[in-house]
Amino acid sequence: MFRPLALLVFASVPILLWISFPAIRLFLPQLNGVNCNGLACVEDKKRLAEATVLYRSANDLLNRNSLLLNSQPTFVYCSTVECYRSFGGRQERAISFPYSGTVIAPRSWQVYITQHEMVHWFQFKEIGPLNTILKPEWLREGMAYLFPIQISLITITQ
Repeated sequence: MFRPLALLVFASVPILLWISFPAIRLFLPQLNGVNCNGLACVEDKKRLAEATVLYRSANDLLNRNSLLLNSQPTFVYCSTVECYRSFGGRQERAISFPYSGTVIAPRSWQVYITQHEMVHWFQFKEIGPLNTILKPEWLREGMAYLFPIQISLITITQ
């Protein structure tokens, strides 16, 4: 009797995690109905090339400025609010979850938004995920907002 019960409990843990913590879906985004091309994922296959360009541009920006990441995060670009919410998004334009990935809202398919979120990944690497989250919002968000703008201004003046 104990073994079947233990097996049932063991088998139900991943299902409960999947239901209770939507951000965990970023580890296997395809199981949540999106299509991936490496680290860029979309719910509408027709927009995969667009998402890939956004992802690469943000990643290239960091690399050109020696802000290297240990690993490349998964970015899910949602075309619908339902997709965005299914990965844990709420009212924000995009959200990055340490260790699992980033979700971009339907209205946020812009280079600067992807760059902003990529800067958060650099913060996770350098400061640590928990320390980044515990820093004041003005520091976390200010750094992520200003870095892409500052780099653009430097490039324009050169």
